Amino acid sequence: MRAGVCACGRAQVDLRRMVVLRDGEEIPLTRTEAAILGVLLEADGAVVPRAALLTAVWGSDYTGADNVLDVHIRSLRRKLGETARQAACILTVRGVGYRCRATDWAREVSRAHNA
Repeated sequence: MRAGVCACGRAQVDLRRMVVLRDGEEIPLTRTEAAILGVLLEADGAVVPRAALLTAVWGSDYTGADNVLDVHIRSLRRKLGETARQAACILTVRGVGYRCRATDWAREVSRAHNA
């Protein structure tokens, strides 16, 4: 596995190139999707509260609707080949936020992403 690429459910994620590789297809991530996934990976399996994700991705002065996060998470899950009910990578922690399934690759990808 090359640096910056991790397995996430049925897909591989390459944050440096901002793509998901699934079933031989390269699916581009938006900057926002890559930022959300980067924050979740940096948390190393810990729950990231919705407010913290909103601040990390959109800034502390963001005043829009917080359902924008749900829209981007749904899009990310679709690109990863999963749904909220069958999540292998991005897990919902009801009433709190989201977390990425904790594995050793999370730390490796975060380091590569920040290099």
